[in-house]
Amino acid sequence: MHKPINRSLSLTKFLYFLGQTQIWDYRTHRIQRKHLCNSKEVGGLSLPNFIYYYWAVHIKNIMYWLDSSTQQLEWIRMEKEECYPHDIGTNLLSPIKLNSIIYKKNPIIHNIIRIWKQIKVSLKLNNLSVLTPLLNNPAFKPSLIDNTYQQWDRLGIRKVGDMYEVGKLLSFQQLKLKFKLKDNQYFKYIQVCDFMKKYTHRFQTIFLDPLEEAMNIKADSQKLISYFYNNILNRESPSTEALREDWEHELMIKISKDRWEKHLMNTHNCSINARHNLIQFKLLHRLYYSKTRLNKFYPNVSPRCDKCLFQNANITHSFVGCTKLNTFWSDIFDIFTKLFKSRIEPKTEWIIFGIIGEDTNLNKDQNVFFNYGLIIGKKLILKFWKNTTTPTVKMWIRNMMDIARLEEMRLRLIDKYDQFLRSWSLFIDFLESCDAAVP
Repeated sequence: MHKPINRSLSLTKFLYFLGQTQIWDYRTHRIQRKHLCNSKEVGGLSLPNFIYYYWAVHIKNIMYWLDSSTQQLEWIRMEKEECYPHDIGTNLLSPIKLNSIIYKKNPIIHNIIRIWKQIKVSLKLNNLSVLTPLLNNPAFKPSLIDNTYQQWDRLGIRKVGDMYEVGKLLSFQQLKLKFKLKDNQYFKYIQVCDFMKKYTHRFQTIFLDPLEEAMNIKADSQKLISYFYNNILNRESPSTEALREDWEHELMIKISKDRWEKHLMNTHNCSINARHNLIQFKLLHRLYYSKTRLNKFYPNVSPRCDKCLFQNANITHSFVGCTKLNTFWSDIFDIFTKLFKSRIEPKTEWIIFGIIGEDTNLNKDQNVFFNYGLIIGKKLILKFWKNTTTPTVKMWIRNMMDIARLEEMRLRLIDKYDQFLRSWSLFIDFLESCDAAVP
């Protein structure tokens, strides 16, 4: 175990500043860092969150303090001796501030306690944790002088959480039946209840925090750092409801929660190319500066579309709605129709989110080609973002041919050439049978 260091907030901000300068090149960022750190399964970019990894590493070490079932390592034994006669876990999870004399001012224990306090405040954990040991707890004086709580410890009532079942406080009769307590121990039960009541608003019911629930596993389990990191990341995941509402308003459709989650997941399924995924991420999170958005920043900038010169250019108009783009998307969907031998009409929702409707009955391999076709179309529109002209279908075909060559090489190297043929053979045959191919 390395020596724990309580990292200051200023150092954390400095590390984030270094990361942001690389991402945004010293320009004003357009999206919160939390969205970038979100996992790819929920539409993020999975950028590392330094503070979450920092917390996860120390939570893994804290687990050894709290788990009495694992083999006691030498460093754990030494730190427990520093806290004698108190339980080392109570020093960490105590609902009150303890004097450092209790653990002989040991710098390792002191820093870990400070780090846990930082986690507790930042994640808004319960003041009284369900993992708090009852025995030898300096915040619970009777446990230091009454041997009854040693008996309770041997019977299985070791921590606050053992007094509850499914979040509800067990009555003395229920506790008696579960742990085989004696009738004359009812007063001890009242003492514990009074202790919990002092530090929780509603001690009859207790909310089991997801992080505390995750900490109930064995300390010697594998991949604990990733396990705790993902747990913290999921609980602090930012909401995308505002984005969903903005798209509903702009597209004038109702997007269900399940469908919105599919759109987020599709951010990294549209292509194996990271740049293509970034295009879809920025589009879904509305990061592109449309003319209407620029007009809000700079009133002297016209919100009119540079191509059609008629309508205000929001994001949907700039990618799909402009009349100058009708021919471009119609030609692309005509090719889709010829390849799949089924009429596929261009729909704004399909183009924006990159997911075709279930009523088209495309198979998995056809969906791969369809996703590539849409993302390449959006990529070409971005190349003409500030131009008065629009991309052509020949440009699209040329780009799709480049993608086909790369996909062929990639899948040949991993012995999946048959997968390439299933997705791309129809497009290759189409190019050979007509004059649309562009060398």
